[in-house]
Amino acid sequence: MGDFDLVHGKNILSIFNFSYFPDDEKGGNAYNTSFLIRIISEDFSGVGEFECDIKEFRKFAEEINELFELKRFEVLFKEICYGSTIKFKINRIGHLEISGEIFGTHMLQCLKFSFIADQTSLNGFADSIKHII
Repeated sequence: MGDFDLVHGKNILSIFNFSYFPDDEKGGNAYNTSFLIRIISEDFSGVGEFECDIKEFRKFAEEINELFELKRFEVLFKEICYGSTIKFKINRIGHLEISGEIFGTHMLQCLKFSFIADQTSLNGFADSIKHII
């Protein structure tokens, strides 16, 4: 699977090293999907590992597409191991706020972030993760 990038100016949210383990899902293990997320928010940056159930990632992908289409105005995605979060909030005229908190290995580092983007920067990201659904 490919990388998923949302870029607005020098701000970036990137999902990469995406791995899905169907045998774990079949066995009932909710930790069947993992990926890294890179955040560059103004002059701050960090990388955190996310683990989740593929069903939750697919739900996230659907909700991001609904956000882009203005059928929804907020999406929250939470990681099940360390509790990292990503929140997307959009208003009716397409102004987008992306915020959250990601944790590094063993929760030794933490990056709280928030940056502004717009609906047009969400387009490519929404389109690329649509293929996971």
